[in-house]
Formats: sequence, C-alpha cells, structure tokens
Amino acid sequence: MKLRLCFILVFSSSFFSGMYAFAGRYTTLIPRSASVNAARELVGWYDGINLCCQDDNYWSLSFNPTYNRSYHNDQIECFLLGKDYFRITGSRVAGRGSDEILADYFGLPSDFQGSVCFAPRISTFLFDFDWFWGLDRWLPGLYFRAHAPVVHTIWDLNIREKVAVAGSLNFPAGYMGSERIARSTLPTSLKGVMDNNINPVTFGDMKDPIAYGKLLMRQARSRFSDVQVALGYNVCCSEDMHAGINLRGSIPAGSKPDPTVLFDPVIGNGHHAEFGVGLSGHVTPWMNEDETDYFGIYSDLNITHLFKDTQCRSFDLCANGRGSRYTLLERFFSSESSGVHVDGEAITTQYQGCLVPAINVTTVPIEVSFPVQVDFVLMFVYHRFCDLDINWGYNLWFRSAETLHCRERLCANTYAVKGDAQVYGFDSNAPLKLSATQSRATIFGGQSGGNFAGTLYANDNADNPMQADNTSDVPLTQLNSSDSAAFEIAQANVQTSLSARLLTDSDINESSGLMPRALSHKVFVNVGRVWRERVREPFVGVGAELEWRCRCVGDNSAVSQWGIWIKGGFTS
Repeated sequence: MKLRLCFILVFSSSFFSGMYAFAGRYTTLIPRSASVNAARELVGWYDGINLCCQDDNYWSLSFNPTYNRSYHNDQIECFLLGKDYFRITGSRVAGRGSDEILADYFGLPSDFQGSVCFAPRISTFLFDFDWFWGLDRWLPGLYFRAHAPVVHTIWDLNIREKVAVAGSLNFPAGYMGSERIARSTLPTSLKGVMDNNINPVTFGDMKDPIAYGKLLMRQARSRFSDVQVALGYNVCCSEDMHAGINLRGSIPAGSKPDPTVLFDPVIGNGHHAEFGVGLSGHVTPWMNEDETDYFGIYSDLNITHLFKDTQCRSFDLCANGRGSRYTLLERFFSSESSGVHVDGEAITTQYQGCLVPAINVTTVPIEVSFPVQVDFVLMFVYHRFCDLDINWGYNLWFRSAETLHCRERLCANTYAVKGDAQVYGFDSNAPLKLSATQSRATIFGGQSGGNFAGTLYANDNADNPMQADNTSDVPLTQLNSSDSAAFEIAQANVQTSLSARLLTDSDINESSGLMPRALSHKVFVNVGRVWRERVREPFVGVGAELEWRCRCVGDNSAVSQWGIWIKGGFTS
C-alpha cells in the first residue's frame, strides 16, 4: 500500500515541486550491534548470576532466540536517501525540475522520464548464547561471562522503479564520447545500471561501470556478531544486594560495511575491537515474611571504546552537494600540444577521453574508531511464590560520532566534475578533446542553469568559459555536421574552460562517509518462570522490546526497531 501511494504521489503533478533525490547525507549505516543489548542480557536469569556466599564455583547458561524488525523506516530513508521517492529525468526533458536526478549520469537517454520509490526495512533473527561462571572457589565474588549471538539479517531497500518514458534520443558525438552513442546501446532503467554484475553498463568514454553505492534489493548475511567477554568482581554482595565492576572486551566477528551496496547488511559493531568497563548492581527493597515474594531493582552500565579499524567508505564532494558521488567525473592530463587553443594559446590541461562514476573515485580505505559506547539498563523485578517472574525496564544506548584517523587521499589535479558539459569540440568534423569543467554541477544537473538553457551543447555554463579554437585559431563547433542535421541543432561555437577546475583532496566531504552519533531509548518486558526445586534450576521466559531513535539528536545513526524473544536456560 505504501508503494502504491508512493507512485501516486510521484506521478501527481501537484507533488513534482516537492521531490527529493537519493541525496541523503550519509553513505553507509552501522546500526547497534546485536551483541550490545544489556536489557536482553539481564532479563530472565538475573537471580542465577552474581550470587553471594557460594562455597564452590557455579554457572548459568542461557539460550535466547530473538527476532527484530525496524520501524519508522522513513528515518533510514532520510539518513541514506533523503526521501522515499524521486524523479529521474534526462537533460532534454522540457521543464525538468531543479530537484530531479539527471538521467544522463547513468547513461539513460536525455529524454528519459521515470521515478523510483524506496521502503527500506531491516529484519534480523539471532540466537544468543550467554554463559556466566562464578569463580567463588578461587575468590569470592569473582566471575567470568561471555556471549556470542549468531545473526541472520536481511536488509531490503524495497526499491520499485517506474519508467514513464523510456526515451529514444541518441547521445550526440562530443557529449559522452567522440562518436554518437545509439539509444539501442544505452540502459533502459536505473535498476539495470545498478545491478550490473552480469551485464556491466558502459557507454561512450564511460568504460568503468558503477562499482559502489549500488541501489539493490534484498541483501542477506549470516555470521557471528561480536563475541563479548567480561571478567568481573562483586565488591560487596549479600542476599538482597550486590555491587560489582568488570573489565569487558569485544572480539570482532561480524562484518565490515561493504561500500559496494548502499544498504549493505552489517552484523556487529563494524568489526571493531572493544574494551571498557562495566558496573552492575541490585537491591531488593521489599520481600514478604515467607521470602517467597519480592521486588527488586537491577542495573547494568557498560562503557566501551571501539578501537581503530580499516574500512572502505564512499564520500560526496563538498561543493557539489549530497548525492554528488553519483555524478560523472572527467579524467584530465597535462598537454603542451593539445590541438585546442584558447585566446591564441594552447590549453595546458585537457580531457583524457575517460569518464568515470565519481563514486568509483571517492570510495577509499579509511581508518576509523568510535571513542565511546554506552549501554545502560534499569530493570524492575517482581517475583511471586509460584516462581513467576516479571521483568520490565528501560535501556539507553549511546555511541559517539565516528572519528576519522586517516584515509587514502584523492589523486590531485586528475579529475574534474563533468556535469552536462560537452567534452569534445569539432574541427571540420574531427573531434578534439576540450577542457570544459563544471565544478558546481550537482546530482540534479549542470551548473548555472545547465548546458541547454541557451545554445545547446555549447558549454556556455562551463567554468571560466572561453571560445575553443583549433591551432589556426578557427572556432570549434559543439556538434559535427552529421549530428547537427540529425538533432536539428545548428552548429555553433563551443566553449571550453580557460582554467579547468580540477579536484583536490580537500574537495572530499569527509562527514558524508562517517557515522554521526547515535542515541536510542528502549522499554522492555519479560515474563518467565524458574523451577527452583529442579536439578540445575531450568528457567524460561518470553519477552518483547521497543526501541526508538531519539529525535533530540540531529543526524542520529540509531535505528528504531522492535523485537520479541524467548529466553531459557539452566543455572547450577
């Protein structure tokens, strides 16, 4: 129903002015690790751990199958995409909006018209093994604990594309290559461009298919999450209270973010090693005379640092706005005999005859860490004489913004933003490489109103536009005679950039590829039973949780989700 409504909005003219594009601020998403859930760790077996006055070692083992699903998925859409739907149109579409994606960047014909809707969702099933080992035989109050969830997660963009006009126009010679590019060789949909593992999409001088940030459908992954261990000591302990401290760490066993896919399943904390401290405690403020019914308050606080890890991330360009990683770049080289003159002198930097998706260039290895992560739970317990337990409470999770330590630098003065520039001029129908750049072009189109506002393909909107001449100072034309006749566009003098504006490392927008801080709140409940008179005291319970991303934090990287579980095990 949501997708149907989405397409109704997209193709209703009254909504055209309100369209957005896949221009979210961030290029990856690392949600809360399945191993970081103090609430789920504590419920059910609270009275089988942190025991006091034991003459020997003791242990508790729990098994916890859980199902989680994201909700408020518009938050994911805004974080990664900017909106849940957008229009994509070619440069020659009359009256195209200023917020419509330029189809030309993806090799779609310049009269293409379509739209895409998204309804992203994360579904996760995990099976958590949790082990607590009280070491009172060696030192009263000493304990060791570990847990390791096995996770199967499905991340689905639920992408739906509708092509209204497939388009029939060829690309004229000079626009994407030195020769005309026939419509029959161009892709027919955005999904076909993105899903290019079997049939890579290339056109003209664009010989490198898009390699990163692909907008693909359902992606699934299965593996262990982080393996967490803790060695602790209960400083004070009695039958109705305890207070303890532990040193805890996390062994990375999950997955790193894969920049190949925009919505790539991440299991664990992004493959960071962790180390920190934990505090635990409880108090029993009320108990009946028979000591069969009681009310308790339990709390855990875990604070860790996520150490540096090398990953690969995609970045936007500072001056070109969100989503600029999906534009096209021109590759340049220095030339003293370019064959193209400007104001009587040969241009010294020239287009190399190579176009490349920007994201293929701005996806680089980086080294990052998270300074601090906090997982706090406050749980209330009511226990009845029939061994019925009711646990409920609140959980806060916080992760600081990612810190960038280093990254691979962009090769300076090698690439420039193409926009909708004509990259070749013609000298008596012979193509000559220009130096036309558009340093302010965006995902929505060329800079300064585009290359089609005045004389078509003339590069009037290029950086520092100057008339391009041959070595005899005869002006070059923007089209050859064949395409001039075929497209019914009169030949005109073509402009090039007097000083091409080439990209440097400072043009990389570092914040676009880094995780901002995350903050979420959760409420939970668990109802269970313990058979205390049985050998090894089995226990079982069912529970549910509702976690929501805090709106008080702008650009919050937390994911709102709900979950249900069964938790059972044994204590001895």
